[in-house]
Amino acid sequence: MTVWMVFVPLAVGVAAYGRHFDKPWWAKAHMLIMGFGVAIPMTAAAILGIVATKGFLPRAHLILGTIIILGAWFQIGLGIVNHIIFRIHGRAKGAKRPVQNAIHVWLGRLLGILAMINIPLGIYRGTLAMRYG
Repeated sequence: MTVWMVFVPLAVGVAAYGRHFDKPWWAKAHMLIMGFGVAIPMTAAAILGIVATKGFLPRAHLILGTIIILGAWFQIGLGIVNHIIFRIHGRAKGAKRPVQNAIHVWLGRLLGILAMINIPLGIYRGTLAMRYG
């Protein structure tokens, strides 16, 4: 939950406002926060959850969580592609952004919405597990 309520908004804010105020460090800060604060902890939590439950149980929270994690790693790939394209072609003011950038932005929004749906599902499952063992 901390990933989606602290680190994701922080990284998105860094990207949005860093670009808007023309700060040179925003892209690297965005990448570091999303990599170390989001993708790695989220993947580790998923692996630990699967190990703790002794296998992948086909429940809504786990299925949706798997989709979100795979989407997050795809986001990393798109971010790297965007970084390489911008590194090669530069970031000219007013230049049209590549289609990968639009996909990166909209997929990020979609994953955020899916995460906000998945968090209550996980809390509900956890509450049932504590109540009924």
